[in-house]
Amino acid sequence: LSTSYRMELMFDRFKPISHDILNTDSTYIECSNNTFILYRQAAQPIGTCTIDCYPNSGCLHHVEITDIYRRKGYATAMLSLLIPVLIAKGIKKIFLHVDADNIAAVSLYKNTGFRITETLS
Repeated sequence: LSTSYRMELMFDRFKPISHDILNTDSTYIECSNNTFILYRQAAQPIGTCTIDCYPNSGCLHHVEITDIYRRKGYATAMLSLLIPVLIAKGIKKIFLHVDADNIAAVSLYKNTGFRITETLS
């Protein structure tokens, strides 16, 4: 049996994350339909994620950072850039499902303000 978590981030409790990458890199995010792409400097894509939008909420999935940029803070930067875009669209919270054994992902989400709302197995 495997265990997964449902995690949520309520935007009314969101505090923007100050991250070195956002201060020193030319890092930005673009949206194409419901896919968000993180770019660095000269339009070099380094990460993607998908959001399924519903009234007032969104489901985050397929968060991916290119191998050479992993564990350098780019996933945190991507979420930091993504959340204000979603707030502007009227979304009030996002949720996701993550494998409990994926310690790096669970840590990322907790560090960006998500909380576990349900344990599934």
